[in-house]
Amino acid sequence: MQRGAAALAAGCDMVLLCNAPEAAPALLGGIAGALNQRRAGAMRGARLAQGLEAAAARCPFRVGQGRPGPLRRRLRLDGGRHPIAQGPICPTASASTAGDCPRLAGFLDQVRREHRGYHGRPVPQFGDAAAEFLIVALAPGMHGANRTGRPFTGDHAGIILYRTLHQFGFASLAVSEAADDPLLLKNCRISNAVKCLPPQNKPLPEEIRRCNRYLAAELRQRPPRVIWPWAASPTRRC
Repeated sequence: MQRGAAALAAGCDMVLLCNAPEAAPALLGGIAGALNQRRAGAMRGARLAQGLEAAAARCPFRVGQGRPGPLRRRLRLDGGRHPIAQGPICPTASASTAGDCPRLAGFLDQVRREHRGYHGRPVPQFGDAAAEFLIVALAPGMHGANRTGRPFTGDHAGIILYRTLHQFGFASLAVSEAADDPLLLKNCRISNAVKCLPPQNKPLPEEIRRCNRYLAAELRQRPPRVIWPWAASPTRRC
């Protein structure tokens, strides 16, 4: 595990592990309530963690939880099942500037040739730079974020996610249509563990490890209080 990625454990109150889209209303409602109370001064420190644990307990789907300390084992940031977020955009744009990921760069070249008009490049994070709540997907989808240039935009999982974020006050609109639409996120940020579309949507463990530098940079800039890694198959229930 790289030291920068492990720094996640130092500034985060809770990581909630559940990849079921159907869990979004119950889980996001509890997260919104706990964070709103914290911002109002009614919930701090251990009480915030207790509020988040209560939200997870009320969710009809099984929600794994982690706190600083056990987080390092639970998240397996060395390429395991739950990689977390990245920060500044990576330089992989084409095979001629492949950087550390020639396989991904070559695949993006192919995608841009076959799908004119697609974004077909690394997908940057989206949302409030000072957000306390971070949502993380594994990688851009072929016809979703890889097409539009915004996480969870253009695919079914994104329809559920943005509608629910709007319901609980995290999003200004209920629909995310394109990277240049007027949608804004409040106290929430969305990223991908791997910024580039991988073949078959399956990044290699070494590609996830290489992306840890972007995770480290983001977390140094503004550590979130709550992280929801939506990093496995979006249709798999936890």
